[in-house]
Order: sequence, then C-alpha cells, then structure tokens
Amino acid sequence: MLAASLSAWPGSKESLRKEATVKDPLTIDVPPAPVDTCVRVFVRAVTPVQARLVGKGGALLADGKGLDVTLGSKGPVCVRKGEPLVITVEGDARVRVLLRSSP
Repeated sequence: MLAASLSAWPGSKESLRKEATVKDPLTIDVPPAPVDTCVRVFVRAVTPVQARLVGKGGALLADGKGLDVTLGSKGPVCVRKGEPLVITVEGDARVRVLLRSSP
C-alpha cells in the first residue's frame, strides 16, 4: 500500500498510520492541520470494508468500498487550517489506514 500511495501522489508525506482489527466501526480523529492542506487516505483490508472521510459539520468528503480503498482517488481532499477530519472504517476485517498530506 505504501508504494501505491507514493505513486498515486508523489511529493506528499505520511501524516498518520493506524492498524487495527475492525469489528465495530473504527473512527480515527485526524489532528487538525496547522495550515490549509490536502489529503488522501489509503485503506487496505483483508475483507471488503466501507471507508469514509468526513469533514466539518459531518460533511462526507470521500467514501469507498473494497479491499483497497483510496479516499480522494480522483484528486486529494483539501481542507482549511484547523478543520477537523474523521476517517471511519466499517466491516469485519484487519485493516491498515494510511493518511498522506501535502504540504
């Protein structure tokens, strides 16, 4: 997944990585960025999962379903300085979540 994330978005940096076994929905609160930023989230699971990226006020910014999910696959999701982001993953699987950001 790391190699795929680098080729999908060169020049970005890893901002968050989490591995977990999901039985109930996994919720990851992303620390607010100190500057305007753009992100992509890469999720790899052993069985299909539903993943979502939610922003300010609960707005759905990106979602996807499968074994390998890229949130922001058609272009990174951009947010203003200090805006909250939440990643959720639902399903019954072992998952790895990787968030990459720029700048």
